[in-house]
Amino acid sequence: MRVADGEQRRPVAQLVISMVGPVTQLVISMVGPVTQPVISMVGTVTQLVISMVGTVTQLVISMVGPVTQLAISMVGPVTQLAISMVGPVTQLVLSMVGPVTQLAISMVGPVTQLAISMVGPVTQLAISMVGPVTQLAISMVGPVTQLAISMVGPVTQLAISMVGPVTQLAISMVGPVTQLVISMVGPVTQLAISMGGPVTQLAISMVGPVTQLAISMVGPVTQLAISMVGPVTQLAISMVGPVTQLAISMVGPVTQLAISMVGPVTQLVISMVGPVTQLAISMVGPVTQLAISMVGPVTQLAISMVGPVTQLAISMVGPVTQLRRGNVKFCQIPAHPIFLQPLFTAAPSGLN
Repeated sequence: MRVADGEQRRPVAQLVISMVGPVTQLVISMVGPVTQPVISMVGTVTQLVISMVGTVTQLVISMVGPVTQLAISMVGPVTQLAISMVGPVTQLVLSMVGPVTQLAISMVGPVTQLAISMVGPVTQLAISMVGPVTQLAISMVGPVTQLAISMVGPVTQLAISMVGPVTQLAISMVGPVTQLVISMVGPVTQLAISMGGPVTQLAISMVGPVTQLAISMVGPVTQLAISMVGPVTQLAISMVGPVTQLAISMVGPVTQLAISMVGPVTQLVISMVGPVTQLAISMVGPVTQLAISMVGPVTQLAISMVGPVTQLAISMVGPVTQLRRGNVKFCQIPAHPIFLQPLFTAAPSGLN
């Protein structure tokens, strides 16, 4: 529809698009404020493009049936966006520029090649998926608040990248997880990562202050790398199941760090540079090739292990205060650099 001279462009309100049957090469483009648009499709959807420029409020997209090559692009504030899909989803691209508030994405069925990109503040984002998930990329630039990611089924090649403050982020996965990369730059507060099932090739990288981070895993864990730069406060890492090739690296003050593991532990490396306060390490099960390295003042360090321990090396440079090993407490070690390497050369039986 052409706009006559002098006539103002009218906003789009209460737009309903409903389709039943195969949909091929559909393009929906809107410029101007969009309020309460509903897009509903039942049947095979192929090559669907949705483009919006301007304020978007209360957008609902619902699809039942296979979805292939779906692109959603929005520029402007986005509020109350719900995307629901049932059936296989392949090559879905979701791009948003501007503040995003109350975004819910729900998918049931296999998901392949999903890319979510957002620039601007993001608040109250929920992503829920049931079924195998392969090649999922989530990228956000700007403050992120109240983000929940939930997945049930095998997850392969998942990349999460965030730049800007992150607050109240919850990631929950049930099923095998392979090749998961989480990267964050900016302050991180109240981050919870929970996984049930085998975990392979998981990398977590953070730059900036980290506060109230909880990582919980149940099932075999292989090739897990955790890297943090900046102050770390209230970090809890809990694992149940065999743990192999786990590397934890931190640079900056570390306060209230708890590491708990149940099951065989092999090739665990913990490296910290900066003051360390209130560090607790607890392990139950055989432990092989454990290396702990710290540079900087260390205060209130407790290490507890139950089960055979082989090749354990602890190295510390800087004053050490209140070091516990099992039930033995070493208080007020002289405040000068010490170097303990190795603490044990043979396998003590029943160390605790």
